Amino acid sequence: MALAGPQSDLVAVPGYPAPPGAVVEWLTLADGVKLRTARWILPAHEAHGTVVLIQGRTEFIEKYFEVVGELLARGLSVVTFDWRGQGLSSRLLPVHRLKGHVRDFSQFDADLVAVMTRIVREHGTKPYHSLAHSMGGNVLLRYLHDNPHEFERAVLTAPMLAVR
Repeated sequence: MALAGPQSDLVAVPGYPAPPGAVVEWLTLADGVKLRTARWILPAHEAHGTVVLIQGRTEFIEKYFEVVGELLARGLSVVTFDWRGQGLSSRLLPVHRLKGHVRDFSQFDADLVAVMTRIVREHGTKPYHSLAHSMGGNVLLRYLHDNPHEFERAVLTAPMLAVR
């Protein structure tokens, strides 16, 4: 069941409501992929910064509603998104539409760059912080290598490293 109003591109989860105030925006990337993003931006005078919540493999925005609520309660704005092939973002396999798939991890790198450029920098309040889980931690580490001063802090939980 979808929610009504500005959060209408979020899916209602029984027992875990979406924190109020979400703005959902769909980004169309150069390769035609559409990413679903969600942001909860506090007024600048209330925000202590913005957390970019970077999910792991097979995860989706709604899984993190509780975390988003906790961050907002601590005075932090939040930006998150569904990777290509996950959640409600574009699926890349024409036959097996529910399987997540990328040709190369550089496609995930492009997703994060697009979210940072078109959502975080346009709407977020500095300083920027990141909270990344599993596969999201893998992608974030590469991003941090190329953009070492973007985030004030980075927290990685169970980052996906040394995969064979």
